[in-house]
Amino acid sequence: MARIDPRSEKLSLLSTSRIETPVIYKGIQYTVVATAEPDVFEWRFELGNEVKRGKTQTRLAVVDFTRQVELMQRATETLSQMVRLLRKMPPLETVKALNDRLQGIEGEADDVMLDLLREAYGGKFDPLTAMMVRDLYDLLERAIDRCRDCGNAISHIVLKNS
Repeated sequence: MARIDPRSEKLSLLSTSRIETPVIYKGIQYTVVATAEPDVFEWRFELGNEVKRGKTQTRLAVVDFTRQVELMQRATETLSQMVRLLRKMPPLETVKALNDRLQGIEGEADDVMLDLLREAYGGKFDPLTAMMVRDLYDLLERAIDRCRDCGNAISHIVLKNS
């Protein structure tokens, strides 16, 4: 769970319960769990029979998500407009224009994702933080992709009914 600490006005990750969801990436299973201490995470890597565990302190407060959040806001606003128009069965050209805008936003989000990953793996973060940041960036990218998928579905509905 994330919250802003009012004393320091920084984002801190707190774990009220220990939810451990392992991630398997190229045969390596890893788990990262927030601890009760601010900015301290427990990690566990498993490769075959070998298991490595430890704790690390990292600062996720320095990660900037503003570009992706702005794109997600634009995508959801466009999708919301498409859903409202769907009730009135608008002309195909109107829906196509909105869907093209949504496709453009998604393409821009892909470019931003590549820039952010280049920055994350360029030495700005320690390896564990880089993996955590990559997962967070990927989650935001998938949300924008889902908006695009919904926009495509709306376009197909209007096309079939025109």
